[in-house]
Amino acid sequence: MRNKPAEIFEVDDVWHHPRYSTPEDTAYNLEVFMFPRNLLTTAQVDNGKRILRRSLPFNSTIAFDFVLRVIELPHLPIFLGAILSHIRPDRSTVSGYKISGPGCGKPGEQKRSIAAWYPRPEFVSELNPTSLDYRPPEEPSQ
Repeated sequence: MRNKPAEIFEVDDVWHHPRYSTPEDTAYNLEVFMFPRNLLTTAQVDNGKRILRRSLPFNSTIAFDFVLRVIELPHLPIFLGAILSHIRPDRSTVSGYKISGPGCGKPGEQKRSIAAWYPRPEFVSELNPTSLDYRPPEEPSQ
């Protein structure tokens, strides 16, 4: 599967659960999980797509069976498993994206996470977040 230009998801590849999906869910949700490389031996090929079957938590303590798309990362001890599903869109924007990691924190505590949203929502200005923009060091003046 080397030198693949893109990982393409077809309509049949979108994960759907009748209890959690509704007709109003027209936006896409891409979830990516990290796995140890030794689990690649359990991956299978289905219709030319490399997949991994795993039970994962989904919005509850009950685990659901998922088919994850395998994305190899050369020279790393891990690989990624991706799930594409539909979610309800943010009605406040016509187009955009949201990328975020899981929230971390003890039960009952405020969770911390890293996220990128475009366009930037209004409430972010009130939070005064730390910028993660990379700024290269300035060259010394000669």
